[in-house]
Amino acid sequence: MSTEERRARVASTFRNGANVLFGTDLLICFHSPGVPLGPWGVEAPLDWKQVCVNDRVTARAGDVRVGLLSLSLDRAEVHDLRLSAVAGPIDLRSLADRAKALKDLRARCSAEESGRSTDCFGAACQRVLDAWVSNGSLERLSELIGLGIGLTPAGDDILVGILGGLEILVQITKARPALLNGLRATHNRLGIIIGEKTQEETTLPSAQMLRCAVDGRFCEPLVELLAALCESATTAAELQHLAQCVLRLGHSSGADLLAGVIATLKWGLSRSN
Repeated sequence: MSTEERRARVASTFRNGANVLFGTDLLICFHSPGVPLGPWGVEAPLDWKQVCVNDRVTARAGDVRVGLLSLSLDRAEVHDLRLSAVAGPIDLRSLADRAKALKDLRARCSAEESGRSTDCFGAACQRVLDAWVSNGSLERLSELIGLGIGLTPAGDDILVGILGGLEILVQITKARPALLNGLRATHNRLGIIIGEKTQEETTLPSAQMLRCAVDGRFCEPLVELLAALCESATTAAELQHLAQCVLRLGHSSGADLLAGVIATLKWGLSRSN
């Protein structure tokens, strides 16, 4: 680990943690246990309420000081938040049933949350998704980058879900080389499109999230759902529980992530037939 000291500042805080900005292109989320872990996150059982916006942050040789708090990363456990190979992959027909169940659950939860304000960008995002599913034009998906409001706009969350859905399809089509090669080509092309546009067209947290997703790394609740969708032994109750964990992410991020996963499964299954 580098012995050079790196300095940063606290960009924002929330109830159980703080977001720390290193330079202009790296955001690290420090938080308490119980907060969903992301590829850019560090979990530590500290009193994060003591941390304030603009507090100074220093990091050197594994020792990090955030405001008045300090922690050592020397013995930290590293979680590689990727979708690993499954023991008993599901067949395509059963995956289609699960995709429908996810779609129904998402619609039902959205209807129940009548108090949540609607995102005026939702219709625009859905038009892009529908166009991609029907004609397979990846260039249309570039319209999603930065589309929406907040730290992670809806369009970016949907793109992360799309990349997660592609990971599922790759996992369960490994025995079908023709399909597998097409999926990998689609993933690679989408990664290029995202790489060309994220720096200029969306927020730093969202750009970082998209880069991680292109690399196959996702937040913990989404990784667990993707793995469950791939595994034939997953029960309907388990799938519903994990999907609800994703739906609880952010104000509407979870619903947007699921929208991307669902659209990708529909797109992939229609072509596999």
